[in-house]
Order: sequence, then C-alpha cells, then structure tokens
Amino acid sequence: MRFVNAFFQYAYSSNPFIHKASFNVNTASRHLVLAILLYGLTYSSVEHASAYSEYYDVVEYLIFEGPEFQQLLKQEKHPVLSTAIIQLIQAAILIIELQGSQAKLEIKRRIRVQRLPALIFVVRLLNLTKFVNSTVLDGNVTTLEEHMHKETLVRVMAWVYLLDAHCVIFYHSPPQLRLCEAIFGLPMHDGIFDAVDPAEASDTTLNKSSQAPPLTLRSVVKRLMDDKSIDLEGEEIQQIESLLGLFLILSALHCVLFDLQALAIITNTREPLKPIERALDRWKLMWDSRYAEHQLSLIGPSGFMVHALEFWWLAKKLVKHPHIFSMREEVAADSTGTFHEMIKRLKEMQAE
Repeated sequence: MRFVNAFFQYAYSSNPFIHKASFNVNTASRHLVLAILLYGLTYSSVEHASAYSEYYDVVEYLIFEGPEFQQLLKQEKHPVLSTAIIQLIQAAILIIELQGSQAKLEIKRRIRVQRLPALIFVVRLLNLTKFVNSTVLDGNVTTLEEHMHKETLVRVMAWVYLLDAHCVIFYHSPPQLRLCEAIFGLPMHDGIFDAVDPAEASDTTLNKSSQAPPLTLRSVVKRLMDDKSIDLEGEEIQQIESLLGLFLILSALHCVLFDLQALAIITNTREPLKPIERALDRWKLMWDSRYAEHQLSLIGPSGFMVHALEFWWLAKKLVKHPHIFSMREEVAADSTGTFHEMIKRLKEMQAE
C-alpha cells in the first residue's frame, strides 16, 4: 500500500480523474493497480526513477498489447462501458504520462505516434466524446453515487483531451481530437470528487448547484469566441467552477489556436485570430472572478493546473505574434527544444 498511498499523496492532484474515495486496491483492475503502483514508486524515489524504466515498458505493454485493450480495438460496435474498461483507460492515461516523460526518443515517439492515437480511438468508440454528467445533486446517496460515476467518465475523457492538447502545445503536433467532436461535459465540483467523504462535501455544494443544463466543452469555447456579448456572471457560465474545467477550456483554446495560426500565416492576416483573442480575454475574466491571486493558496492541491495563467500568457503572446508559429518549422517534434526556444524568444520580445 505504500506506493498506492504515495500516488494519492503526491501525484493525485495532477491526475484527478480517479475517484479517490471509492478506489479499492483489492477490487481495482490489475492494469490500474500496476499503473498507480508504478506512479507511486516513481514519486517516492524520484532520484532513482530511471532505474525503474524497464517496468514502465512492461506495464505499457501489458496495458496496450493485452487482450482487453486489443479486443477494444477490434470492436465494430460500441462496447458496454464496464468498470473494467474505465479502469483500463485510466491505467492507459497514467502510463502515457509516465512514458511520455522519458528521455528516450523511441519511447516518446511510440507514446505519441502509437499509444495516444489508440487511446483516442477507444474513447471515440466508447462515445466518451459525447458523454455529459447531467446528474443534479439532491442530497440523496444514490444520486451522489451516480454523479461520481458519471463525473469519473467526464474526467477520463477530459484527461485524454488534455493529453492531446499537451502534444499540441509542447510538441507542435496538430490536434487529433477536434473541437467539433468535443461535446462531452465539463468537470464539476472538484471539492466533492476529491473529498474523502463526498456525502459531507456535497452538503456544502447543494445550495450552489446550478439547475441549468450542463455545458459541453465545445459549447463553452464557441460562446467565448462568439462576437456576441455573453453574461459571464449568468447562471449558465457560473457552472464553470472547476479548476480542471477552466484548464480544459484553456487547453481547447490552444488547440483551436494551432489551426488558426496556420491559417493566419497562409492568409497573411491576423483576422482569423480575433475570435480566439476574444475568448482568451473572457477566459481571463472567468479565472479572475474565481481564482484571484490571493485565493490560489486556498484551493488546495491542484497540480500543474494552478499554472494556468502561464498557459494563458503563452496563448496571448502567440496571438499577438503569429509569425512565431512559423519559427517552429518541425511539426510533431520529438522534443520540447523548439518549444523552449519559442518561450525564450517571446520573453525577449516582451522585454524589448
């Protein structure tokens, strides 16, 4: 249990797509347990992480080349979304993260060229790109359990989208998941999902719960980019109270920006970038209203998502300097070298 505990203590805040309160090492799938153990092992001994690299390869092989995942790839119809399949996808996400951080070119390329596309195929096959958590919390235990199950599915889909967005931002890879298909819901109620006792946490959320229909990622990005005015304080937009949800929206804007930048270069005009600039400004207003600087210390462990403003800064600079896009001539790069060179150049331009 040491390494399982290490995962939830050190790594969970950056991976809030596994429902911590209901996770049971005795009943969870072997794929998920192995991935969590390996993650916990890595965090427990960061200085010796390279010594465990062969285990990374073994677990990756067991997950992606095992009969369960291979069977999914051969399905002609949408399979039943069982707990075992959900946990298999969660395990796949974790091992993609671990292997994606390796230095070896062979491993990084295999993850981006083979494993992530295979995972994206599976979530499409399972219709997770269309899944929405429509459960309205009412204090009932059964309703809460249903909410947690559906919220887990939404977060799993959100995390696959974030993996794709990570490749877009850091490796200059074209998005594989398109915004037009991102009609899955936004993550909600971080406090309830992360709580040791979700029932107790839900009591404080009931009065704040919105009765408006749940928003999808596509609908929110579309509204933020629209030239029509929107009420950022309205009930519908106020649903977006999850830090993960806000970060997901920003990541989607980066994916849209990738395509618009390419278009701006061809047309030699910034006109296509105006909607994304409008969306980024509105996103910043939403962020400021929910997570002002003095409040960040109060939102608890949130992993890399607390650095959302840095991702926002990058998007704003890329909109302002679209020619920077052409500096990264290598599409789907094998390293983040050109990304760091671009950041350095943008900071120099800001200082000039």
